[in-house]
Amino acid sequence: CIRLSSQPMKFTLIFRVPISPGQLPMPLAASMDDEKDVNGELEKFKGQAKKIMRQTSASSPTPCTIEAGAYSFHYIIGEAPSSPGVKICFLTLAEKSYPRRFAFNYLGELQKEFIQLHGQQIDSVERPYKFITFDTFIQKTKKIYMDTRANATHMKMMSDDLRDIQGIMTKNIQEVLGRGEKLES
Repeated sequence: CIRLSSQPMKFTLIFRVPISPGQLPMPLAASMDDEKDVNGELEKFKGQAKKIMRQTSASSPTPCTIEAGAYSFHYIIGEAPSSPGVKICFLTLAEKSYPRRFAFNYLGELQKEFIQLHGQQIDSVERPYKFITFDTFIQKTKKIYMDTRANATHMKMMSDDLRDIQGIMTKNIQEVLGRGEKLES
């Protein structure tokens, strides 16, 4: 098993993906950070997450990993059930050594619960972070995924639900942010 810090996932962000060019993404929920950001590193990565959020489109590849130094951004994009064409992105920043399979399963659990609780309201959201109380579920789920050894049993039970993630697109953060390109397949 892999030894990780106490918090292998640094933060999580859920947002509505822009439908048309010029439209801005709408942040819907985020994790409240309970980790000390001693050297401002977390703020730097949050800035990069906002850039990724602005560059994500309905045609962005999903699932996707974007490498960022000692960390990786992982995201999945799903449909809002009540609104055809409206997509929601679930993004997390994790230590690069954290298994991708766990990161994507973590995001999948968030997606399932978020859609169940708030799926019918996504299209009508007009203010950022309307579902900030979803952080309670994010924190609870993050705790489950913190220890990879404890997760082995949990993951085995979920193995039927796992998607083949070998084809996950991996890009270097500099490549994506440096050129300001849209994340598209």
